[in-house]
Amino acid sequence: MNHHFENDIRAIWIHKLRTEFWRADRLVQKTGKNLQMPEFELTDAAPSRWGQWNQETRTISISLNLLRNYPWSAVTYILRHEIAHQVVSEIYLLEDVNPHGEAFRRACDLLHIPYSRCSSSTLLAGMGYTKDDAIMRKVKKLLALGESPCQEEAERAVAKAHELMVKYNLRPAPSREAWVARPVGRAWKRMPTYVHEITGLLRDYYFVQTIRWNTWDNIEGINLASGDCYCRSENTIKYMQLFGKPENLDIAEYVFHFLLEEGERRWAEYRKTEEYKTAYRTPIKANFINGLMRGYRRKIDKQNRTVKQTLNEQQTTLIRKGDSLLLEMFKRRFPNQATLHTNWNCTRGFGAGLEQGKSISINPGVNGGAKGKLLNS
Repeated sequence: MNHHFENDIRAIWIHKLRTEFWRADRLVQKTGKNLQMPEFELTDAAPSRWGQWNQETRTISISLNLLRNYPWSAVTYILRHEIAHQVVSEIYLLEDVNPHGEAFRRACDLLHIPYSRCSSSTLLAGMGYTKDDAIMRKVKKLLALGESPCQEEAERAVAKAHELMVKYNLRPAPSREAWVARPVGRAWKRMPTYVHEITGLLRDYYFVQTIRWNTWDNIEGINLASGDCYCRSENTIKYMQLFGKPENLDIAEYVFHFLLEEGERRWAEYRKTEEYKTAYRTPIKANFINGLMRGYRRKIDKQNRTVKQTLNEQQTTLIRKGDSLLLEMFKRRFPNQATLHTNWNCTRGFGAGLEQGKSISINPGVNGGAKGKLLNS
């Protein structure tokens, strides 16, 4: 995976944690004091270590596993749990006390979190997500076969992966389903139209919803491309978030990053061709990549129709119910939504991209390694 995807995503997560810290500090200010912003660190620590306050370095560490696989309400609780420890250290000025004693209880009351649930593992135990799901592991392996030198084998593997994803999402949802939002890709000042083409693919075929998020705040650590200069008073920074069940987000996240990189790679190669150099009107990058994604859509739409023809009426009904539940939970998580329309044309490189898009296959990386690193597989 391109490292600046990872850097931008980490920067966005930390920005979101800082925003939540400011909200918590408003509660602390009622005492007439306020907390100083700590350093934030994202860790790949053991699953049971969800967060930690380090008094010496003034650092709050938060688990990437928590951020990626649990609802934001759980992240907020764990963060306030660690802020409560900070309150004991920096507001009450107490040291060497029982970590979850009377002072911690008062800090929890101040931050409006229940002291009776001070064990983070107790809170998260029933979230209904099992990472090692056999079906989704098989989906990832099949997608990795998409680069097989045998085109027929590659097509069969990707088609089977889509079939399994459909059948996976026919299963009844656990009583406490984990619905999660994850930032993906990079941050833009001007988001290219082809990003919306990619997220449209994810919504239609990968059992997730997507939303473009705008912020007027400066996000430290992001790498805006040349031309994407940032002015706090005039411009917003934009990034995409995926929403759904974590096991579906793992697949959709990988596909998003793969298609984004594949578009850049194929555009760079196309610019070297005679077709590009001799074109009557110079092809445009956005048009080419939009065409590329439309071509890929045609390919997987054909696969998807084939899968759905094998389903009975009851299974088709379950798919509709699952789609409705996803949309309902999405609207609960993001109640203030607005529909965004993007405009682009089908000329100047679109046709060349369209033809190439029909040959796209998902490359290995879903199961680990450098390209699959962000999946935590």
